[in-house]
Amino acid sequence: MNRYFSIALSAVTAGAMGFAGAPTAHASCASLFGFGNSAQCTSSPTTIAIALGSGASARAEGALGAALALGDGAFAGAFGWFGSATALGNGSKAVTTSLGLALSAGPNADTHAGAAPSEVLNLAVSIGSSNAEALGVGNVAVNLFGGGSEVLSFGSGNAAFNTGDQSFVHAFGTLSSATNLGTYNAFLVTTTQGTANSVFSVLGYNNKVQAGDGPLAVAGSLFASNQFLLKSGPGFNINGVKAGGAAATPPPAATGAKHTAAKGLAGSKRKHA
Repeated sequence: MNRYFSIALSAVTAGAMGFAGAPTAHASCASLFGFGNSAQCTSSPTTIAIALGSGASARAEGALGAALALGDGAFAGAFGWFGSATALGNGSKAVTTSLGLALSAGPNADTHAGAAPSEVLNLAVSIGSSNAEALGVGNVAVNLFGGGSEVLSFGSGNAAFNTGDQSFVHAFGTLSSATNLGTYNAFLVTTTQGTANSVFSVLGYNNKVQAGDGPLAVAGSLFASNQFLLKSGPGFNINGVKAGGAAATPPPAATGAKHTAAKGLAGSKRKHA
């Protein structure tokens, strides 16, 4: 039985090496368990990297990880231990570090689950042409079918979720959340210094909501538009109904709110105040 298994494994490995080395019209490649490394695909002895498409590339460096890039100009990178990165779509990008998962599905979708070796247990998903980044420890950033949006979760134990177009959904701090359900042009943010804060917007358009400091500061918009809401300190401000202290100053304007910062692994962005 072992003899037949060895023969089969040798055949698979040889086939993979041949596939990786053979030139094709789409410059596709595969590198399995350190065999078949090339400029477009690299793997280590316990990882897999596969790229399909013109200009596509994949890197799986570390241990027990996988990177798959499918689409012209797509890139997938898995760095560290137990990372999985999948980029599906022309110009898409997915990068993960240890114990992370990054999934991009859609033209120019961009996800980063971690950007440094110390950043672990992160999940970043973008289904649609948007950017989703989970940086730090134990963060989640998910975009479902929102177009032209930015979904960020930076810090420790934060979660950002978006289904709206042209929106900025930012969960910063510790154990905080930001949620946009179907609002167009939403700007939602929890501050970097806060703990256990929450912001949300459900349907509507052009809502700007911020929760700061806390703990347990909640600000949100329900089925309304053109709202400017802020909550600082424990309590809530929902559609202008307030409890637990002052909540009168609108958050900063969303114009130009896209973050810019130093780059980490494979071009991932960072914004830590």
